[in-house]
Amino acid sequence: MIKIIDDLLTEEEIESVLLLQPVIENKKKLGDVKTYKRIYFYLVLPENIIEKINTGFGLQLDPKKELPMRWLQGDNPKHVDKDRNNQPWTTHLLYLTNNPGKLVMEKKEYEIKKGRGYIFEKDTVHETKGTSGTPKLALVINERGEEITSTDRFL
Repeated sequence: MIKIIDDLLTEEEIESVLLLQPVIENKKKLGDVKTYKRIYFYLVLPENIIEKINTGFGLQLDPKKELPMRWLQGDNPKHVDKDRNNQPWTTHLLYLTNNPGKLVMEKKEYEIKKGRGYIFEKDTVHETKGTSGTPKLALVINERGEEITSTDRFL
């Protein structure tokens, strides 16, 4: 099952995150390369944004917790999300930037849209296509607010 939450954050809330120094500094690390690249970093988000994420995703994240963020560039090959111990979790994905590409899950394509959240079950194979090397900022967590990432081997 895939759940889509549009406008999980407002434009103003997203802009406030995009202006945070760690977000700006980590985006610079992508450089000019248009191939697939990931930059991971952690960030304490403003309390009002955590409240909205908790409400939208049905979570109970601690407002003082550093959350795993990532800048992604290029298409992400087919994969399944797991935690650092290679355990599957339900994925909570929130895009904080628009992108011309698509998120593909269960043979359906979804817009990569600023403020749109996705919840999908563990072991859901997914990928992005057509992103044209345009950077995208995402929060990708499990139910406990922990980092999840693609499996070591792409499918």
